Amino acid sequence: ILHIHATGNIRVAALKALALLLNSTLAGFWLQQRGRKAQRSLFPKILARDLNEFPLPADFMRSCGNLATLHDRITAAPDTASLAECDREVARLYRLNSEECALLEMFSMAGQQRNNRSKKHDGSCHHAAQEVPLLEEHAST
Repeated sequence: ILHIHATGNIRVAALKALALLLNSTLAGFWLQQRGRKAQRSLFPKILARDLNEFPLPADFMRSCGNLATLHDRITAAPDTASLAECDREVARLYRLNSEECALLEMFSMAGQQRNNRSKKHDGSCHHAAQEVPLLEEHAST
């Protein structure tokens, strides 16, 4: 996702909240399991159809303000703790139970191990889906 543009009456907070969701471990897992497989050189190609089918939590619109604030904090100073907070908040929104959260943690750890092995082998910067930094939106109003 290179850019998310605001059109019509869409609030910037909703776009930031969406960017936060789409850059979470849960979204990476969902796209890996349910998304169509299309690869590019470094990052997987996310198809528009996958985004259209991505399930938003029932409380999404009510949670936009809190998610946008978290998005701003993470993009200002990304670190492991704030990314973990993002994943906890996303898990809470989707009402994941402890077993589901543990599965996501295993998915995240496996991605980190793949990333570390790739860096050791060829020196390049391959990233797992859940490690991609939050993307900046370019809002046009």
